[in-house]
Amino acid sequence: MSWVVKETASSVQNAEQFTTMRNTFRLCTLLFYISLSAPCGRAQGLDPAKSISQYSHQVWQTKDGLPQNSVNAIIQDRSGYLWLGTQEGLVRFDGVRFYVVDKKHVPDLESNYVWAIAEGSDSSLWIGTRGGGLLHLKGGKSRAYTTRDGLPSDIVVSLAFDSHDNLWIGTHEGGLTCFTAGDFRTYSTAEGLPSNTAQVLLRDSKERIWIGTGGGGLSCMVDGALSTFNRKQGLGSDIVTALHETRQGLLLIGTTDGVRVMKDGRITPFTVAGRKLAEVVLSIQEDRNGAIWFGMAGGGLVRVWKDRVDRFGTKEGLSDGLVRALFEDREGNLWIGTYGGGLNRFSEARFDSYTRSEGLSHDFILSICEDGQGAMWIGTYEGGLNRLKNGSITQVTTRDGLPMNTITSVCSDRSGAIWIGTNGKGLARLKEGRVTSYASPNDQNDHAVLCMLQDSRGQVWIGSNKGLSRWTGEFLETVNVFGDLPLSPVVALAESRAGHLWIGTDGGGLVRLKNGERTLLTRRDGLANDFVISLYEDGEG
Repeated sequence: MSWVVKETASSVQNAEQFTTMRNTFRLCTLLFYISLSAPCGRAQGLDPAKSISQYSHQVWQTKDGLPQNSVNAIIQDRSGYLWLGTQEGLVRFDGVRFYVVDKKHVPDLESNYVWAIAEGSDSSLWIGTRGGGLLHLKGGKSRAYTTRDGLPSDIVVSLAFDSHDNLWIGTHEGGLTCFTAGDFRTYSTAEGLPSNTAQVLLRDSKERIWIGTGGGGLSCMVDGALSTFNRKQGLGSDIVTALHETRQGLLLIGTTDGVRVMKDGRITPFTVAGRKLAEVVLSIQEDRNGAIWFGMAGGGLVRVWKDRVDRFGTKEGLSDGLVRALFEDREGNLWIGTYGGGLNRFSEARFDSYTRSEGLSHDFILSICEDGQGAMWIGTYEGGLNRLKNGSITQVTTRDGLPMNTITSVCSDRSGAIWIGTNGKGLARLKEGRVTSYASPNDQNDHAVLCMLQDSRGQVWIGSNKGLSRWTGEFLETVNVFGDLPLSPVVALAESRAGHLWIGTDGGGLVRLKNGERTLLTRRDGLANDFVISLYEDGEG
C-alpha cells in the first residue's frame, strides 16, 4: 500500500539574547563567552573536556511540530534524515520540519505508538509498534506484519539486523523472532529464552545477537544457540533495560540495578573512580570522542569520560528527566529522546560559555581583561575576581585581600600585575599572589573605578566616578581634564596610535589629552551624545 507523510509546523531556531545594563559601569553581561576556532574537515563531535552546559542545547516539542512529546527511538537513515518513534506516530526530521507517518496517512499502520525503528541494507525502514505489530516502509509502499502473519506478538519493542540482513524482533511476552525471507522463526522460553519479553536487542562486533529481557536476564544468540547470564553471574538485576558495545569491545548492560560491564564473559559492576553507577539506566551511547552517555529513568543524563562523571537534568535545562533514547548523528551531535519533554540535542557551540556551572564565582560579569600569559581575568558583581586559563577557573575575593567583591574594572600591566577596580572601595593590585589596596585622594568609601588602561609609556590610567587618576608608581595622582567644568565620571579610556589619550565620560563629552593639553568635545562640537561609554580607533585613525 502506498503512503505519504504529513508535514507539521516548522521548528523555529532559538535566538539567544543578551541584556546589557548601564549604571556608570561600562558593560554587564550574564554570561561570558570565548569564541572557538573550529577546525574544518571531519565532524569533531562533542568535546568531552567541556562541561555539558557549555554545549549548544536545543529542544523540540509539540509546539515545534512534534506530534507528541515522548520520543522512544531515534535513528539516522542513509540520506541523513532523523527518524523518531513517538506515541503518536513515526516522525521524519530534516533539522527544520517534522513529517509525520501515522494511521491517517498509512492505513497499514495499525498503531501510532512506535517503540523501535531499524533501517535495512536496502534503505527500507522497519517500525515496531505497540499493538500494531511490525510495519515495513519501502519506496513509498507499506506492508504490515502482525500475529495474523506469524509474528508472535503485536507489541514489538526492539529491532536489530544481523550481518546476513535477517531482522531480529523483540516482542513483549511473545519472545524473540527472526524474520528471514518472509518467514518468522520464534524463540521463546520453550526454546531456552529466559523470558518472553525481549525488550533490548544488540548486534555486537563479533556478529552475536544480545537479548536483554524483562525478567530473565541477558541472553546471547550464536548460530541459533542461546546462552544466558543472570544475577548468579553478577548481573545485579534480571531486568535488562539497555545494551551498548564500546569501541574497546566491552558490553555495557543497563539494568534496574544500575550498569554492569561484561568483558571476556565476566560481568562486573561499572565503576568510575571506584564508584558504581547504581541507578536505573534506560539508554546508553558512546560518542566518537570516547565519552559514554547514560539516559536515566528520572535522573536525566550522566556522562562518563575517563574518571570524570557529569550530570545534566531538568535543573540544568533538560526538558525531562526520563531519557528513553540516545543517538549520535554523523555530525557528532547527541540527540536525546525523553518520555514527556520531547527531543533534545547537544551540539558544539560556536562559543564556549562559562558560568557558575563551570566554576565562575558569579554569573553577573562587569569586566574582563587578558594578561600577558593568555589568562582571562573576570570581574564579577559580588563574586570577586576570577582567573580563567585552559578551562580552569580560580577566584580572588575579600578572603584573599580584595577590598570588596564587586569588581567593575580589570587591567593587566606589563609587569604582570593585575589592577583591580572596585565599585566603591577604590583600587587594588594583585602581584605575585599578593593583593595591595591603594588609598585614593578621593573618598575611597564611594570611589567606584569604572575603567583602566596602561598606555604605551607604561602609565596606568584609572577612570572613576571621581574623574581621572594616574598611578605614579607610588600613589594615585588626580588628573584634572575638566578644568573649571563640573567633574564627570570617566567610563572609557583609549590610546590612539599617535599616543593621545582619549577619555569618554558619563555626561561630560569626550576629552583628548595630548602632550598634557586637553581638548573637550561635546554635542556643541558635533558629538552625537555627551555620554561616551566606549572608544575604538579604526584603521584610518
